[in-house]
Order: sequence, then C-alpha cells, then structure tokens
Amino acid sequence: MEKQCLLPIFPNPASRSANNRTTASVTVSLPDHDLDLLKSTYTTAAVIDALLIKAWAIVLRCYTGSDDASLGYQAELPGGDERLESHLVAIRIGDEDKISELRRREISTLRSDSDHFDFISFNTVFLRKIEKEDVDSTSSETIPEGCRIRFCIEDYFGRPSLSLEYWRDEMSTGHITCMAQVLSQIITQLLASEDRTIGQLDFFTPQDSTRVAKWNTSMPPTVDSLIHNIVSEQCRKWPVKEAICAWDGSFTFSEFDSITTRLASYLQSQGVGPETMVPLCFEKTVRSLNPLMLCSTN
Repeated sequence: MEKQCLLPIFPNPASRSANNRTTASVTVSLPDHDLDLLKSTYTTAAVIDALLIKAWAIVLRCYTGSDDASLGYQAELPGGDERLESHLVAIRIGDEDKISELRRREISTLRSDSDHFDFISFNTVFLRKIEKEDVDSTSSETIPEGCRIRFCIEDYFGRPSLSLEYWRDEMSTGHITCMAQVLSQIITQLLASEDRTIGQLDFFTPQDSTRVAKWNTSMPPTVDSLIHNIVSEQCRKWPVKEAICAWDGSFTFSEFDSITTRLASYLQSQGVGPETMVPLCFEKTVRSLNPLMLCSTN
C-alpha cells in the first residue's frame, strides 16, 4: 500500500483541553430487514466482513478524497487466545463502479507479521470480534494507539451488531454519530437490489436533512453593513478567539484578519477594484490558505 488513507481528526475542543485520552463507541444501527438480508445473503463471516469493509472504504473515500482506501483488518482468535489475526487491506473504488461489481470484487489483503500495525499509511481498523454468549460480555482489547476509529462487528445470538469505537480527544461524539449514520445508509444501499454506481449513492441521511432544516429554521436579522466591516469588527472585538477551525489547524480572528488584509493589498496591487470579479477556488483547510499567504507577501 503506497498511498496513504488517513482519516482526518474531528475533535471536541472540550475533550482535547481536558486531555481526555479515553475511548467510547456508538452503534451503527441497521434496520431489521437489512440485518436479516445480511445474514441470509452473506452466509459466512468472511463475506459479511468483506461487504462491511467495502462500505467503510466508501466512507473513507468521502473523507480523504481518494479512490484508494486502505485499513487494517483484525479478527479475534477463538479459545481465549489474546492475539489477533491481522491483515492489511486495500481496495480501489471509483464513481463509475457498479455496486453489483463492487460486491463481487476481491479485496487485496496482506498478512501482517504481528497483531499490531504501524499506522503509517492508514489509521482505521475493521475488527471481527468473537461471538459472546451474553450481551453484557465485552472485549478487553482497547483501541491501539495510532488508530483513530475501529469499526467492529460482533454476533449476538447469531445477529450482527456493529459499532464504531473512537478516541474521545480525536473525534467528537456528534461527528462519530453522523459517520455511523452515513455508514448505515451506505450498507443499506450496498444490500439493495437496485444496481447503481458509487457516484449515484446517497450520502445525505434523514438525520442530516433534519439537522440542516433546524439550522435554517429562523432567518438572522438583516444588518445594514458591508461584510468586510462586520468581519473587521469581530476581529477587533475577539482577536484571540478561534475564527476558523479545520481538521488540519485553526486561525484566530487576529491571524485571519492579517492574512486577508495582506491578500486584499496584493489584489489591489494587481488592479483589482470595486465591482471586479475575483474567482476563488480552494479547499476548506488551513493548508489551502498557504498559497494565499505566499502571494500576499510577494
């Protein structure tokens, strides 16, 4: 696996400030119909795991922007053996790929020499747990350092139970919950008889729709002012408060004001004035602002 497949960090600021290095989990809920279909159509643990790994690879594809997904695959060994059977997994998924073809596709696997990964080229793991005799039984194996999320499957009385385990200081509960809902919807679509392409899959869940509708329930009051004056006022009022938060860094209002002011001066030096159209195209990341900082200093 040459290409990296690293899930970004989406922390809860309160958890990070408290140095809350603990783990938690959320359930990946599937309708009863899908659970029954999963068990009746995919009759062995290996083929069930393969389908779920493909669903998780699609989630990784959404967050990394790469068609090449990689992750760790581990399975608990029977007989109380504390070791884990470990494999490196890689799969390529494109927008034009048909769901029917993806279901049949073999996953590239490489056996690991140990039950631990170095987490250099990936930072998520799929774990197949040994079936427990009662619902109160829990695994003593914790999430390994370097692993951001672990997607787990365990059978209770022959029925699959899915969950996402995560580090509290790296992922917020709200974001993990949204991710679990998207994963559930992807699994449902992979199980459906309708043969669509990956690019035609719907990643917008009903919970997303409800959340967006709530955000737009009430319109903010109209303010008779120019947007750059409003931003400047906030920068003067809250200079050290966080203005922009991205997965790869953040900016305070003061830092943001400095960058945009230098960029505005640069644009003016290039002849940009009132009513001049200036197209902007960049990712919503701190890294994408580096070219703006470079050009504003030239």
